[in-house]
Amino acid sequence: MKHIFIINPESGQGEALANKDLIESVALRYNIPYQILLTQYKGHATTLASNINPKENITVYSVGGDGTLFEIVQGLDPSIPLGIIPCGSGNDFFRSLDIQYNNLEDLLIKLITGETMPIDIGTCLHHRFINCTSCGLDAEINDAATKLIRKKIVPKKIAYMAATLKAIIRPTYYPLTITIDNLELQKECLLISIMNGKYYGGGFTPAPDAKLNDGLLDICIVEKMPYLKILKLLPKYLKGKHQGTPGILNYQGKKITITSDKKIMFESDGECYLASKEEITLHPLQSNIKILK
Repeated sequence: MKHIFIINPESGQGEALANKDLIESVALRYNIPYQILLTQYKGHATTLASNINPKENITVYSVGGDGTLFEIVQGLDPSIPLGIIPCGSGNDFFRSLDIQYNNLEDLLIKLITGETMPIDIGTCLHHRFINCTSCGLDAEINDAATKLIRKKIVPKKIAYMAATLKAIIRPTYYPLTITIDNLELQKECLLISIMNGKYYGGGFTPAPDAKLNDGLLDICIVEKMPYLKILKLLPKYLKGKHQGTPGILNYQGKKITITSDKKIMFESDGECYLASKEEITLHPLQSNIKILK
């Protein structure tokens, strides 16, 4: 079997590229056939992944963050096993896999020798996602934090907290029509998270009970609430202790439609985009991608 490592040199402020030598060293030491591909521009990982032949005996590894993983998932044939080496700013999806390891070399060996686990995939517009899609405040925070990290203004952990504090000072509320399977809701929302994994935003836990292969998406709706209640909610939302809190609605479903009459920020697996007067539909596709575990 050949092992192809797609490395994003910009991920984690250069952390992914810094691990290139170790990856080569481990591969050579254990006589593992390998190839390293470096991304050169935004969207390049999608192109690289789409050029990999599913008929060959190959495993692909995402060496970067959630954004790199997002790009690879867009282009990779679902039959090709995919491993994750977390080197990004958030690495939220990797946390849901709950892989225990001591260091990068230990992780590499576990992935190379590990088994595969089928997971669900969601789709949003023309995008696939394997961790989450969200809209509103959390997507705005992710967009702002990512910009701070790329500018290398502050460390990645501080970037998410700074973006969060800035966003909640003057929160925006969105009147939305939300359809979850056969249930329709009209809500003024602070945010909506649609989760396959448990974590997003650098460690926040909107879906503590989510499972990657149960055929369901976990939905968390945060309704409009006073500023002080938002402040009280944050630590609970971070730790996944928010369920049952007034103003928090939790659902599970296979198809979710979100309709807004004005532009609203969405994010899928860390990649942000604006949707204006668009209907956003999400649904899981069972067992289409395998993650090494």
